[in-house]
Amino acid sequence: MHKVTDIFISFILFIWGTLNWIYATRITIDINAFSSLKEVIIYIIVTILYLIIQVFYINKSKIHILNILLLSLPTIIWFIILKNSLSIDGFFKYDGIAYTFGFFVMIVVLFYNFYKIVLKYNVRS
Repeated sequence: MHKVTDIFISFILFIWGTLNWIYATRITIDINAFSSLKEVIIYIIVTILYLIIQVFYINKSKIHILNILLLSLPTIIWFIILKNSLSIDGFFKYDGIAYTFGFFVMIVVLFYNFYKIVLKYNVRS
């Protein structure tokens, strides 16, 4: 994969991961009276699709460090929101599910990036 294409796809996936967090925040606030389990299921499906695309991208990518750097900020945000959601009674009954799932997906993507880096350097030595 060309470096420019690789960087572009990495930024697109960073934006998609951030939009996943924004959507999870939107469906778990108490102001929206129309949020339901259906929206949480749609969110989970979109997040699984994001995970699958990230795995395919990581397998083809050559610059894992950039992907780790871009995904570390949303992962930290997911962790903070998840910690707050689990430490106090959430405003919405599905916020723990949504934030736990989103954080888990981001951690899987980060660990898979780390795994590819370790695998790449172990093959060379």
